[in-house]
Amino acid sequence: AVSSSALIMAALIATVAWPSSTPLRVLSWCAVVVAIQAGLQLLGFGYRKQSGADPDPRLWATRFARSSVVAGAVWGSAVFVLVPQDQPLTLALVSACLAGRATVSTITHAYYPPALNGFTVPIFGMREVMERHAEAHF
Repeated sequence: AVSSSALIMAALIATVAWPSSTPLRVLSWCAVVVAIQAGLQLLGFGYRKQSGADPDPRLWATRFARSSVVAGAVWGSAVFVLVPQDQPLTLALVSACLAGRATVSTITHAYYPPALNGFTVPIFGMREVMERHAEAHF
């Protein structure tokens, strides 16, 4: 089961971006988000399956942090993939959605700060770059 909050947020971002992006971009981004979220779920299932066999916590923590960086980069890419440069309102709405997604991620990532940072830094970093780029053009 993929995180329902992630699916809801991806659907919200897709809805916001749909009028100003191409259907192929929106649907492709959504597919990658679902795949990443499914991969994170599989990672969690793998850990729970290994928990009876005395898993190496450092190994699993490293996997979780690396996976979180990839997930954060995919989520953060929405500002580049889905938002045209001439759409500051769309950028603002997608940025608000991403801020919400990063906030919700604290529930699942806060117990391991490298994973939390790995997820949120790409989101806010990409959003900041795009917002500065948009400001320079308006």
